[in-house]
Amino acid sequence: MHIFKSNEKNQNLPKIKAGEHIFIAGRTGSGKTTLALSIASQFKRIIAIDRLGDLAMEGERVSNIQSFHRRYFERWSGQENFSPIIFSPGIGLNNFEKFFEIIYKAEKIKKEGLCLLIDEAWTTHPEPLSPKLLYTRELPLTGRHSNISILATSQRPANVSKTLITQCKHLFIGNLWGVGDEKYFEKTTGHEINKNLEPFSFSYYSN
Repeated sequence: MHIFKSNEKNQNLPKIKAGEHIFIAGRTGSGKTTLALSIASQFKRIIAIDRLGDLAMEGERVSNIQSFHRRYFERWSGQENFSPIIFSPGIGLNNFEKFFEIIYKAEKIKKEGLCLLIDEAWTTHPEPLSPKLLYTRELPLTGRHSNISILATSQRPANVSKTLITQCKHLFIGNLWGVGDEKYFEKTTGHEINKNLEPFSFSYYSN
């Protein structure tokens, strides 16, 4: 087991291959976002979901699906360089199915490697996840074949769909809120929680 500190910029993070998924869990203020951005920097093409407005990263923010579709296509088609797009619709949007459908279909053609950073993944992939959400389910299950990597964060892993967590090859787990989250993580992944972590530290597990 390796320990990574989110407040250390020059750390030897694992190399993420295109199509591999990553999950980061830890309490609010533990450094999840800092760690996520360090990992995301390995990718040339990044799209982020920031439903709660807490993701501090550079990029173009769009607030509705029409604007996202247009700006994504302009980058996807080569009309513009692929600088990060941050989809930040706020709490009014509870169904991201159309958003995921656009990405799933486009990257199935492109296959150039895409990092989809989902801040607080319970907002898009709650537990339990409805079987009616086809593309929401298919992204973690089969998106790897199109070189889509999901980089998901959450302060409460027990609220995140097993469909997403079990597909993650790279797991970074910091101090969690309580026994419920610990038991959920251990049952879902088969890994034992490290309960003696220092602040801003994450245990790393690889499936």
